[in-house]
Amino acid sequence: MLDTILVKPAKAGETVLGVESSVGFVVGMDIVINPDTPVMEFNTISAIRAFGTIELAKPLLYSHETGAKVVQSARNTPPQSKAETDEIGNGNEASAMIAVASGAATLAVLSLSMFVISWYRGHRKQEAKPEANIDEFVSRLEELEHQSKPQDVDDSRQVDDIIIKFEL
Repeated sequence: MLDTILVKPAKAGETVLGVESSVGFVVGMDIVINPDTPVMEFNTISAIRAFGTIELAKPLLYSHETGAKVVQSARNTPPQSKAETDEIGNGNEASAMIAVASGAATLAVLSLSMFVISWYRGHRKQEAKPEANIDEFVSRLEELEHQSKPQDVDDSRQVDDIIIKFEL
């Protein structure tokens, strides 16, 4: 990982860093100024003017004293050449495909959910039983309760069947 230090103070709002050495740093590279300090900030190199001068893409948020470290960002990847970009793409196509696939999957799930809810509501209205059957419902549940030692799974299925039949 590349690193250097400031040879003169850099004030908040400035876009130029005077560094000990700019060797290895390139335009487009992400850097960290004063890493692991309260005034740590990220920026991108927009130009290398002369040996020891780095121009930043955006103004500094904080002031930094002489001797502050400037390092290549860990999240940094070197800029691709045109040949590399033409050969492997720049990732925008893959990101776009992922976004479209995610949107399509979300739409499918929402559509299916709405269909199921609509079907259930319509189906439930068609099979609804009048409240007069409540006595029969209660007696069936009581019969189930008085049976010999019920099996948990079978018992719950029977209760579900009774509830579905009477739409409660």
